Amino acid sequence: MFSQSNITVLYQSCPDGNGSFNIEYYVEKHMKLVEKAWKAVGIQAWQVIKFAGQPAGSPQPYCAAAIVTFDSRDGAERALQAEETKEVFGDVPNFTNLTPLLMTGDVSGRWVTSSSEQC
Repeated sequence: MFSQSNITVLYQSCPDGNGSFNIEYYVEKHMKLVEKAWKAVGIQAWQVIKFAGQPAGSPQPYCAAAIVTFDSRDGAERALQAEETKEVFGDVPNFTNLTPLLMTGDVSGRWVTSSSEQC
């Protein structure tokens, strides 16, 4: 049984091409803010995904995502309620004009190799 929980943040692609997303700012600055804000409530890891496209050239519904892992569901819930989260959400206009979609969920299964590297 797993006790970890995730907050997943998705950023939709704009079909009209008017959306902007600064992946460098997101990784280098915004996610550091996330680490600082949520350290006290059990953040364990995060990863950022920049989507490259879909098979057969079909439109990509999302341009980027972040998966933030917590030690428990309670930790993820406390993160979303924390006073410091106002600063996290307030930083969004610094890297995108897209509206993030947030989802929470419990880890039901997981596999990793014995030797993993940090990017």
